[in-house]
Amino acid sequence: MVTATENEYLTSLLAAHDNLVAQGHIHHGPSTSVLIPDNGFTYELRICTAWSQKPNDIAAALPPTPAPLFGPGSDIALSHPTQHLGPVGPAHIAALNAYPVFRPQLLLLTSDSYARQTAPLGKADIAAAVSLLNRLPTGEWYALYNCGPTAGCSRLHKHMQVARNPEYAEPGCKFRFWPDVEARDSIPFVAFEHRFDMPPDETDVYDMYIEFLWKCRKVLRLDGAAHVPHNVILCDGWMVVVPRRRGTWEGLGANAVGMVGSMTVSSKEAVERWRELGPTRVLSKLGVPKEELELLEGARVEH
Repeated sequence: MVTATENEYLTSLLAAHDNLVAQGHIHHGPSTSVLIPDNGFTYELRICTAWSQKPNDIAAALPPTPAPLFGPGSDIALSHPTQHLGPVGPAHIAALNAYPVFRPQLLLLTSDSYARQTAPLGKADIAAAVSLLNRLPTGEWYALYNCGPTAGCSRLHKHMQVARNPEYAEPGCKFRFWPDVEARDSIPFVAFEHRFDMPPDETDVYDMYIEFLWKCRKVLRLDGAAHVPHNVILCDGWMVVVPRRRGTWEGLGANAVGMVGSMTVSSKEAVERWRELGPTRVLSKLGVPKEELELLEGARVEH
């Protein structure tokens, strides 16, 4: 059940988003869903033409017209002052995403603009994500984290994103993330999954995340000091953490949302490339194929 407070917050977000779209500060337009069945699960390719303007990797330049940033160490442009939505806890700020797939989409950035996307999530990051999810209609939103370029991040200022589940963002959408339809057996890569009582407790989320991060390190055979590329998707009912081996394969890439089944592209040509290679094959290359798990030293772990 959506509370009055949740409705008020969402209404204010929608109004701010629409105003910035009208002014050209947020790049958002209609998107098209293409469903591709593969290996027992139906993946989604979401064609979002506005993404043709989006920086796609950390080397991509900021917009040619100089714009303020979210702090002196940030590489994320503050397109308009009203994009900034205010603090979330003592160490984070919320902002509207300038390149949303759905209306609206949020950034959850560290107030310390020198914090980097290659670092794992900390207790404060998890607490801020849970706090922001609790402001929004229960069960309709998720938070994601792309830890490093290999996990699909395009900016280095440490940030999570918060977006609406496809079935709520677009009524009539037939796609569901694979954890929502319990299709884990059809997924070709290693993914660590945990289900929570709703809403999740921030301490439980953090403790489970640390356990999954440790398992990712083992699966990727990394030492204790190495960066661990991984994706996180957190919603009211579950969390999935995916170790990542590659950012792209054969020119195709995916972020955290892609690793739960929905890949956003900017053209029909990209859809056909995904169709040609097959989502199962591509995602197994981006992550760690399940069949390799038992061969990896230390992969069978009990914590």
